[in-house]
Amino acid sequence: MNIQHLANQLSQHKETKDVLIQIIEYLKANRKKPRVDEIKFLLKLMRHYISRENKKSEDQKIYLWKEIDITDLKRIKTIQDTLLTQELTGFLYEFLKNRDDEVVRESLMLSLAYLYGGNRAVQEQYYNEIASDDENTLLIFLYDKLVEKHKQFKKKELERVEMLYTQT
Repeated sequence: MNIQHLANQLSQHKETKDVLIQIIEYLKANRKKPRVDEIKFLLKLMRHYISRENKKSEDQKIYLWKEIDITDLKRIKTIQDTLLTQELTGFLYEFLKNRDDEVVRESLMLSLAYLYGGNRAVQEQYYNEIASDDENTLLIFLYDKLVEKHKQFKKKELERVEMLYTQT
């Protein structure tokens, strides 16, 4: 089933808020021993659920949005506030340190949707998470990930260039 279609179905459910709360409770309960495929799916579903509110750009990734109606932004803020009351920030912060690249990617993408529009309360909660991390584990983890990805890119690029020179 298409995840966007599923997000649309979720929005039409009479108990949408309760379903979101159950998803978050499931994620909380499984954050120590996550089932990676389920985590990725649920993070993606929540991201699509938020992003579908921008009627002008619902097919685009959030970071590509150029405009949004104020009514769409208010609906997104309502969703963000619901997620905030369920303490999404804390375990989303933990998922950003997951070993699986796709979980990290989906956590970042959901974080973009969750922070979209400058929701001050969400921003403060993220700030508090980062500020309370005395050992900077997230920043060190992300740095290590970036270094690892850069090395992989560099290796692939060297292989590509070498192949180009050997073929001609």
